[in-house]
Amino acid sequence: MIRRVLLGIGGLGLVILASIIALTTNSSGGLSEVEDDIRTRYSDVSHLSPRAVASWTRDVGASIGRRPDVLLVDVRDPGEFAVSRIGGALRIDPGVKPSAVADILGDVRGKTIVFYCSVGERSSSMAQRVQRFLTDRGAIAVHNLSGGIFRWHNEQRQLHNAEGATDYVHPYNTVWGQYVIRQDAVRYTPRPTTAPATRVPLNPS
Repeated sequence: MIRRVLLGIGGLGLVILASIIALTTNSSGGLSEVEDDIRTRYSDVSHLSPRAVASWTRDVGASIGRRPDVLLVDVRDPGEFAVSRIGGALRIDPGVKPSAVADILGDVRGKTIVFYCSVGERSSSMAQRVQRFLTDRGAIAVHNLSGGIFRWHNEQRQLHNAEGATDYVHPYNTVWGQYVIRQDAVRYTPRPTTAPATRVPLNPS
């Protein structure tokens, strides 16, 4: 009921709801509990792990080379996207209408589309709203990246900004930012691409 009321007032409702969830789960189950809650509330959305998405990608210089039939879509604000993103992702505003999403993404026929945000709240909401719209236009599948860019970053997978590879990530706010394991890598504005510490590469498979 609370969620329906909050969603009724639009994007602000999602922000309030997300903050409530963060405050109530942060001290106990951590990011995994947030992911479980999102999967429960968005049970009609497919949720993929970073491992699954990473298996479709490989680092190529300052971007990610991926299967041409996979489209990564960042559902965060411009400031968050500027700090870092998964290489090759397109950005759309969290509140954009389904018809505008189709215009931004272009021809989606034969493509698998993966939405992500900080932890999966905004991207799950987006996937839920547009999945039928996109599949009607030929998309093969629409997914949410479980745990979002925070889970991707916590698993030490590669991120990029406008200059190249980076280890920094935008925390969204001080509440949600506590889910970022490496607090030395939290930034609200873009920083040089030099990593704050040595990153242990992971096998993306």
